[in-house]
Amino acid sequence: MPDRWRGALLLWVFGPLTGAAIGIAQTSAALFCWLANDKPDFYFRGWSGVEVTYKLCAVYGAIVGWFFGLTLLGFERLFRRRITLAVALPVSVVFGFAIGFGFIVAEFRLREIRWPFCMEGGALVMGLVVSAVCSRRVIALPAEDVTAQSMGGPPMPR
Repeated sequence: MPDRWRGALLLWVFGPLTGAAIGIAQTSAALFCWLANDKPDFYFRGWSGVEVTYKLCAVYGAIVGWFFGLTLLGFERLFRRRITLAVALPVSVVFGFAIGFGFIVAEFRLREIRWPFCMEGGALVMGLVVSAVCSRRVIALPAEDVTAQSMGGPPMPR
């Protein structure tokens, strides 16, 4: 893939796709807990609530994912590293599911939604850590040339 497409890929594809996948994974974790507890009228209010939550979490996750992609783009440019997207996406989704499952099990035990955005925040932080670990150093052009070419333009004069 050409470098000039890298920024658009992170912003408009990888970030939203990762966010939506994490939202769906965390809703699946909630569904598993809900079913394991014999469908109490606590977390979901019936199957229609499950459907609505899946849709909302996918859209909400995609929106948050855009900012995640923007953060990863800044990380790549600032530290001259390239994130291996094929590894970072599935690992981030698995960690997002695990974090969501941990928070949801705790909320089911308390029978109270006490930490509404902690699992999303935890998944975001873990996604950034996973992406940093799944990155490799880029030994190429100076930072000005990389930035200009990733935006689709010619290399900047020196």
